[in-house]
Amino acid sequence: AGFYFLMGYTFLGSVQVMVYAGGIIVLYVFSILLTSGAKDDKLSTLTKGKVAASLFSSLVGLGVVLFILLTHQFKTAAGITDTPSENLITIDTIGQFMLSTDKAGYLLPFEAVSVLLLACIIGGLVIARKR
Repeated sequence: AGFYFLMGYTFLGSVQVMVYAGGIIVLYVFSILLTSGAKDDKLSTLTKGKVAASLFSSLVGLGVVLFILLTHQFKTAAGITDTPSENLITIDTIGQFMLSTDKAGYLLPFEAVSVLLLACIIGGLVIARKR
C-alpha cells in the first residue's frame, strides 16, 4: 500500500497526459502516412554534405544531452517520504489548470487539441473510405 501511495494520483495524471500527447503524435503520423504524395515526387539525393551536416547535428545533440545528464543534480529515491510535500503538484491542481478559463488556465488549448483530434479522426475515415 505504501508504494501505491508514493505513486499516487500525480503519477496517474502525468501518465494520462503523456498517453493523450502520444495519441496526438500517432494521429499525426497516421495522417502523414495515409496521404499519398504526387506520383512524380522523388526524394532528394544523398550527398556528402548532407551526411556531414546530419552527423554534425547528431553529435551536437548527443553532446547537449550528455552535458545535461552529467551536470544536472537529480534527486535520489532516498528523499521520498510517505507524506506529500507542499510543493508537490496534485492531480487536483492539474485538473484546475486544465479546465480553468482564467489567465493561467489551459481550457482553450485543451479544446483546440480536442478539435484537432476530431479532425484527424474524420480525415482518416474520409481517406480510408476513398480506398
